[in-house]
Parts: sequence; C-alpha cells; structure tokens
Amino acid sequence: MSPRERAAWARTVEWGLAGALLVTAAGQHPNRMFDRVRRADRLGILIPNWRFFAPEPARHDFHVVHRVVAADGSVGEWRDTAPSEPRRWRHAVYFPERRRDKALSDICTEVGVRASRGDVRDATVYRLLREFVRAQVRRDLAAWEDGDGAVGLQFAVIRYGGYDDSEEPQHILVSELVPLRDGAGDADL
Repeated sequence: MSPRERAAWARTVEWGLAGALLVTAAGQHPNRMFDRVRRADRLGILIPNWRFFAPEPARHDFHVVHRVVAADGSVGEWRDTAPSEPRRWRHAVYFPERRRDKALSDICTEVGVRASRGDVRDATVYRLLREFVRAQVRRDLAAWEDGDGAVGLQFAVIRYGGYDDSEEPQHILVSELVPLRDGAGDADL
C-alpha cells in the first residue's frame, strides 16, 4: 500500500470514528428528539443507550447489613452484606459486578418506598432482598468453621448521603428473624 493510500485509509477511519462518536453522543441527549438517530440501529447494538442525565438521579446510597443469630440466641455483629468492590483500572472498560450493585440499589429504593407506606413485607422486592441476604450469609457461613451454630439472620437497609457527610444515615428497614434453613418462607417470619 502506498503512503497516499495509507493516508486516505487513515482519514476514512478517523472520520468513521468521529461519526460514531457524534452519533453515540447524540443518542444520549436527554431530549427524546435525538432518538431519531437510534432508529437507524434496528437491532439496538450499534448505538449504545447511555443517558448522560438520568430523569431522576439517585440522591442516596444504600447499605444492606446483616447479623447472624446462633441457636443459643446470641446475636453477632452487623456486617456489610454486599460490600462494593474496590475500583480498579479495568472497571473503566469492564465492570460486570456493577450490575449487582445497581440492582441492589434499585431494590433498596423500592423497599424504602414501600416501607414508608407500611406494606414492605408483602412486596416481592422484600422477598428478593431477603433471599439475596440469605444466600450471601449462607455462602459466608460455609467458609467459617463456627457457622454451623447459626440458625437465622436479621438484615437492615440503611440509606445515607454517600459522600455528603452532613446527612445522617437512616434505617429504612430492619427485618425480623429470617431462618437460614431451606424452605423458610414468609410464614416463618
């Protein structure tokens, strides 16, 4: 390939990448008028759909904590159920664990809404959260030698301002005793 052909090829690639960047940026605009650009991508795989501005941005972070209850009635210390993974450079490109954090945040938001109405324990989101915590605790107990004496757990959802230290954390929900054995459902609570 001659230098002139290589230069022409390089310009074509540069313009193609610049066009893709422009179409991607236009597809993220909060005004739905720009969704016309997205219609060209019928399968929805060429133009990503990330909005720079969420319609209702999150204003709080959530922690789900739990403590284990032993057969003798003693209660352990509160522990973080799903600690966030420390950020690494690879997370700028590939961070599948973030989906779990986002799902947990969405569930905690819904639990908070339902808790304010007083109907949280009848909700599917409460059962999802309870089973998530139960699975995490079982996994942790399997790694501990003294985990055999555990019969149940209690979990709590705490809402806080994230980096905003001026706001006091709020307990959104503190569960009743949740049995660790298989097949335990809402009737056991």
